[in-house]
Amino acid sequence: MAKQNYNKNGFKNNSNIENNFYNPYAFVPLNDKVYLLSKEELKDLEQVYDVPFKDGISGKIVVDFEAITPICVKSSQEENTNVDGRYFIPGTSLKGMIRSVFEIITLSNFRNGIANSRLSMRDLRSDDYVLKAPKKPQKSGLLIQLNNEFYILPCDSKALKYSDIEKQTMTQGLKYCKSISEKYKKIPSVFEQGGKYSMWFFSGFMNNKEHEFLFDIPMSFNSEDLIPLQEDEYQDFRFIHEIENKNASWTYWKKKIKNYSSVDAIKSDSYRGIAPCFFREFTKEGKQCVKDLGFAFLYRQPYPKKMHGFLPSSHVEGGVDLPQSVFGYVKGEKALKGRVQFGNAFIDNAKIEAKKAFVLGSPKPSFYPFYVEQKGDSKLETYFSKTTKLSGYKRYLIHQKCENGVEVTDKNKRVVSIFKPLSAGTKFSVTIYFHNLKDYELGALLAAITFCNKYEKCYHSLGYAKPFGYGKLKVRGVKVDSDSNISDETLYERYVSKMCERLMLNDEQALLGLFDYLFLLASGNYANKSGGIRYPDMQKKEFNAIKNKKHSIKTFSPKKN
Repeated sequence: MAKQNYNKNGFKNNSNIENNFYNPYAFVPLNDKVYLLSKEELKDLEQVYDVPFKDGISGKIVVDFEAITPICVKSSQEENTNVDGRYFIPGTSLKGMIRSVFEIITLSNFRNGIANSRLSMRDLRSDDYVLKAPKKPQKSGLLIQLNNEFYILPCDSKALKYSDIEKQTMTQGLKYCKSISEKYKKIPSVFEQGGKYSMWFFSGFMNNKEHEFLFDIPMSFNSEDLIPLQEDEYQDFRFIHEIENKNASWTYWKKKIKNYSSVDAIKSDSYRGIAPCFFREFTKEGKQCVKDLGFAFLYRQPYPKKMHGFLPSSHVEGGVDLPQSVFGYVKGEKALKGRVQFGNAFIDNAKIEAKKAFVLGSPKPSFYPFYVEQKGDSKLETYFSKTTKLSGYKRYLIHQKCENGVEVTDKNKRVVSIFKPLSAGTKFSVTIYFHNLKDYELGALLAAITFCNKYEKCYHSLGYAKPFGYGKLKVRGVKVDSDSNISDETLYERYVSKMCERLMLNDEQALLGLFDYLFLLASGNYANKSGGIRYPDMQKKEFNAIKNKKHSIKTFSPKKN
């Protein structure tokens, strides 16, 4: 096979990266118009399960689906969910699929659909990453848990070369240990010398790393010397180290940290239940507090704002929207039971295909060229930008055909996901039960199922390996059975009329014009690109090329007409 020739930007010579491929997902932009329930509608909602609406409708919808490409809604094993070998599509999965469309076509409040988490970054090329600055804003400290609260005790530290550490400790091979647990097996974290305690700070393996740190534990300290890690900052820390990234060092130290009852208990335990870290501090109400922390000198730096801080003004206001009203919600101590229930869709005479294997990555919202709305100028908007807005509702592209997967080898077997899909042509029906819905709410539900009556041209997507073309679904039939004699067409018209009235739109065309990009993405009718639909290639450094060329997700997404 001829050797491919790639240039320094990570793509083939004599070609432009923007012409090579579509990214597997794109975003339906957030609209300036948001539908929130009125005071009257909220009052009705308070007793929705006690007092039937005068115009409330109850009944069921039966929706027939056909899998155009193989589909797998995976159980804990390799196969589709099943009971004693009888396969089914879980109702919860179908509910999530329909709700995702419902949120867009009812102009929901995006705030209600995303967690208010604080993302982070570690980019040595970025001027926003201040931890790399010569002034060294981060300090060394000891993470302590005292009476269920976390604190940091500042301390002095110094960097030591591996050769010096091994000479001092009479050990060999510390540099080549693949994990911090291996390093601490060679050298205990805490040691005492001449009545003074010190602590080794080891981080994970890196080829070019030449040193580790030695922390000096203060010989005399009390509770007044401790800097508190407040609840908001602690939750940010946990999200960054446990959810956004699985930090191996925090996994190790989380098991080692003890919850002490006093400072004296820490000292009497020879400091074995505390953890070394680097941190920054800030002043809050005249007191010093921990701003952020990590288990590397150059740790992941949190962004200044949480996710809700990047929403357009129309999505900042709190309030109940139609998805919450119909599907229910839990928000703190407040909760509302949904008025729609999706049954499991059982499949008779299912045909199972051979095993498929893919390397399935988890999309990272921290990749701002894609997840942040770009203005198209020479500068990329980041999570540090004052005008940053989120890209919107993520949708996976519809493939013409699915990919075959990769061969499982000793090299990739730890990262591949294996599954057995049901064959293309698989048919199933789901029954959706609804209770006490207003006519326009039921109309909106039907509109979400049918893509506003465009279901002959649009596809849903469901289940495993959607980035590779699996789970492409076509609606083949919709039947409503209710205690009302209102036709499906009239229900849809009531939805359109309600939305136009509330949002001050002229007509159906004006309303549907807000969703034209959703319809395009769901159609699968995209202009050809030589590389098809695929993720940027890390080995070819295409992610770096995208950042360097100031590209956004729009460059790698289908274009509107």
